[in-house]
Amino acid sequence: MQTEDLKSMHIATVCVAVLILAAALLVATGDTAVPGTHGDEATAPTDIVEPDSTAATSAGDSTTIAQPPDRLVLYYFHRTARCDNCLLFEAYTDSLVHAAFQPELSEGALEWHVVNLDENGNDVFVERYALEGITLLSTVVLDGEERNVRPLDGIWWLVDDRQTFADYVAAEIRADLETIHAKNEPEAADSLCLNRELVPQPDGGGTDEAPPR
Repeated sequence: MQTEDLKSMHIATVCVAVLILAAALLVATGDTAVPGTHGDEATAPTDIVEPDSTAATSAGDSTTIAQPPDRLVLYYFHRTARCDNCLLFEAYTDSLVHAAFQPELSEGALEWHVVNLDENGNDVFVERYALEGITLLSTVVLDGEERNVRPLDGIWWLVDDRQTFADYVAAEIRADLETIHAKNEPEAADSLCLNRELVPQPDGGGTDEAPPR
């Protein structure tokens, strides 16, 4: 009887060892992983940046939004080497956009992108928009096509007055959004364009020229 008991214990021990080894092999080969948590199951979000889908980065926005055919795209272009004014331009605009235009951002009616022109692939923006350096650029997209591209050069004179800076950029954004809303009313759209203020000057006048970069 003792011999049979020893044989039974030996068989049981071997079975347990085989089960442990099998479990270890399953873990090592990844067969116990939960589907969709890693590897080929993960999918990258669709980039909504134009004209190069890998070029621009959105400031502070991680949620991808489907692009409507009519929208306003606001770009801030800068170089790797940055001065104090360059950093302030971005900070002021980013704060304004998220504070005053969050509904438009969420709906996709407004896109806000910060782009380093020195990064690989971003030279496409230099060629497309004839950029010379730091630029806050507004582009109105109607029916999927850019119809009005213009730099907001007034920021160069307003960097020392954050509130006036914000008022100026907000007014330009609202005017462009109204142009989009009025696209089916040509007279209203023309009126908005004609009534837009020139680039503000410290003396209260206006000019169509930007100060030297």
